[in-house]
Amino acid sequence: MITRCTPAIVATILATGLSGCVTVDPRPDYDRLSITVQEAVGKPVIYRPDQDPTIQQKSLELIDDGLTVEEAVQIALLNNPKVWAAMLRTGMARADVVQARLFSNPTLGLAFMFPEGGGLSQLDVGLAQNIADLWMIPARTNVAQHDLDRGLLEAARESVEIANGTKMAYFNAVAAQEAYEISQDNLKLVERLLDVTKSRQEAGAVGELDVNLVRGLVLSAQVEVRNARLARAAAKRTLATLMGIDHDGGCPIRS
Repeated sequence: MITRCTPAIVATILATGLSGCVTVDPRPDYDRLSITVQEAVGKPVIYRPDQDPTIQQKSLELIDDGLTVEEAVQIALLNNPKVWAAMLRTGMARADVVQARLFSNPTLGLAFMFPEGGGLSQLDVGLAQNIADLWMIPARTNVAQHDLDRGLLEAARESVEIANGTKMAYFNAVAAQEAYEISQDNLKLVERLLDVTKSRQEAGAVGELDVNLVRGLVLSAQVEVRNARLARAAAKRTLATLMGIDHDGGCPIRS
């Protein structure tokens, strides 16, 4: 059925439809996610879109004087892009829950009616609302809420995996740093041994074969230093990637 309305009534209907504004506040969901991650890894601070400038500054402060394993995990939870994405998905899931609680937009139809006997035309307005929305809202909301809860658990799982991966990468980087330092010490020792062997050769105590044997040890030690240097750089790059930082040398480590 088409209802005839005056222009004033049409304007009222449009104003009413446009005034239904809702606010999406995902902060309680961010709190839930932060608490879940804190219980798993013991780190209360995690990336939050509503505190972006603050947490970025905190990350830089933690890097300044070198890193402990706790600081590395903290930076990863603040800076890793996967944590960012998980938080943003949480915000979108909250928006879906809010949307599920709303009526769908009504359909507004306008038609000009021309009387058969002549005269002025008439404006007919039709405003239709799907009544099925009334009983569909609880079901839609329930589904959206379950999706949000599942997304929170998935985001927590990803964050915990990143935290644990960062711990492992940190200890690997520490081990690689120590291996590199040991290889340097070994190289210095065999270089001293070469100097001593050359001095003994000049004194006639040893021959060229002995010197060449020590030269072989020096070459092997140099290869070990090079390999250890490459392994250290790779370990630090892995750690830097997990922490979401751009550092040519990987990242400073403080044990």
